[in-house]
This record gives sequence, structure tokens and C-alpha cells, in this order.
Amino acid sequence: MKVFLSYAHEDYPYAKRLYDKLSSLPQVDVWFDKETLSPGQKWELEIRKAIRSSRFFLLLLSSRSTGKKGYYQREIREALKIYEEYPDDDIYLVPVRIDDCRPHFEQLEALHYVDLFPDWDTGVEKILKTFQPYLSSIDHETRINHEKWRLKYVYASSFELLDGIAGTRQQPNGHHDSLFPLETTVILGDSNKKPPFNNSKHTAARWNIPIKDVPIDSCVRCFLLFGCLRHFGGLHSPAANDFVEIYLNGHPIDGFEIRIIPEGQTDFFHQRPFPDIPRLNPFGACEKLYAWSVATTNLHPDSAAQVLVRIATRTKWDIDFVGLMFELASPAIKVGGL
Repeated sequence: MKVFLSYAHEDYPYAKRLYDKLSSLPQVDVWFDKETLSPGQKWELEIRKAIRSSRFFLLLLSSRSTGKKGYYQREIREALKIYEEYPDDDIYLVPVRIDDCRPHFEQLEALHYVDLFPDWDTGVEKILKTFQPYLSSIDHETRINHEKWRLKYVYASSFELLDGIAGTRQQPNGHHDSLFPLETTVILGDSNKKPPFNNSKHTAARWNIPIKDVPIDSCVRCFLLFGCLRHFGGLHSPAANDFVEIYLNGHPIDGFEIRIIPEGQTDFFHQRPFPDIPRLNPFGACEKLYAWSVATTNLHPDSAAQVLVRIATRTKWDIDFVGLMFELASPAIKVGGL
């Protein structure tokens, strides 16, 4: 679970103390500039990426930082934009006060603070309690993974564009920079707002997922996964009934129309129930996750699995990861020496 720790440099001793505590948890990956940034990295770019890809944004507040100018304020604004994408009952931005201060951002007034004063340990326990439901899920899924699940995936940027337009952070093709949480994020389809526009009837792309080391003969079930880190990313279109097709090794997996408008949105989205399978990382960090059950007879263990997607001209699909997850048969248990 990724946690971004934001602080003003005047509050570094407090931030370092909190970082040391949280990073001691094996399930938590804390992004802390003094520890995480490597020499030579473009720090502004890395910070934006880390904020976008983190499950929680911890914001340290103090009377020294609330009126401070600089990049600290830009971090807060970036987190507030992401927070707007979350459902009202979901937690992303956690304000943590070092002393009795009041933030200058009106949106923060609606959030319940965690106070690290006058009792530091009690405040830290409250932060951990916020994380606990997610940490329990990670621990359970890790145990399941060790027992019988095998996940193979590729970054979406490994795609081959067959027709139409796709946007990346390097070549956004009309999409805003904030829509690419990772360097490897891909948005299939044009922006519908800024040129260049798609002159084809479709956008089509494919990925090759290596599966040579997976014992296909021992698989009970197999699922094709698409993951998007952003909450309102995923598969969507400004028009109803746009058609989507998905293939695995040339075999059709699904074909459907996009018809649902979520509350607070103007685009139509595709939403489908997620099957009862573990959310293994990196898909566990995705806010939009799609899964289809696929037949293992469509797979060839001696070659990569080829995934193909074809979407209508106006449709867009934000994708960070494409993968196959296999449930392996449990080994036979010998009883009484038999």
C-alpha cells in the first residue's frame, strides 16, 4: 500500500519520525522525498507520479506550514484534485496536525483531522486504524498468492497500436497531463476535445503477456485483467452504446456497449461486478479494475498470450496494467501414507 507523506521542510523532524514508524510496517510503502528520491531524478515529475499512484495522502499541518508558499502548496492542490475523484465515503486525503493550526484550504475544513498533539502515540494509532481495513486485505491476499495464485502482467505502455490514436505522457494526443498517473499509463482513443482526432472508425491495440513459466495444465481458473489507477479513469465514452470488443489469442472474450452514467459524471462508463478473486498487486492499487474469466484452452504455454482490444472512435480506455491471473490446483494431500 503506497502512502504519500507531504510536509513543509520546517516540519522535517516530525515527518521523519512518522516516516520511520509507518515504513516499519511490511505492508506499507511510504513515499518520503528525503528517503525515496534518487540523485538525478526530476523531483517535480516524481512527486506528481507518486501522489497520483498513492492510495493515501498524509498531509502534515502546522502553524509553520499552513501559510507557507512554495511546492508544498502545489502538493496539496494536486491531492485535492485527486480527492474530488473519490466517492464521498472513501478516504484518500488524511490531514495530520502537529499543533493547533488551521489550514488555509477550505476543502480541508470538511475533513476530520488526526492530531499528533498532545499525545503522539495516540495520533499515530488513529492513522494506523484508518489504514487497517486495507492492510488486512493485503495480508490476506499475500497469503492466498503464496498458496495457489499466479499473476503475470505487463505495463500498458508495452502496447502495439494497430489502428486509431493512443495517448501517453510523452505524447498525450490532446489529453491533459494529469490523466497519466504513471509514465506507463496509456489512454486508448483521442481526447474528443483537442486535436489530433481519430480519423478511423476504431482504436485497436494489443499486448503480449509472457506466460511460459505458468503450469497451464494445473490451472483451475484464469482471468484477464485491466487495471486503471484513477477512480474516474477506465472505460468511458461521451456517447451511449459505443461498442467494445476484447480478444485473447484471436478468441472473442467479450463484446458490449457502454451505457451507464455514474453520479457526478457526464460520460458513459462500463461497470461490471468484480469476481471473487484476490486483488493482487499491482492491480490491488487500481481504483478501476476489470476482469473476465477466460478458458485456459485458449492459451498456449509455449508462447505469450496476445490480448487485443478494439473500441469505437469516441470511446476512451485509461489503462495502467494488463494481466492474466491463474488459480492453480492445490497439490494432493496424502493421508495415512496412501
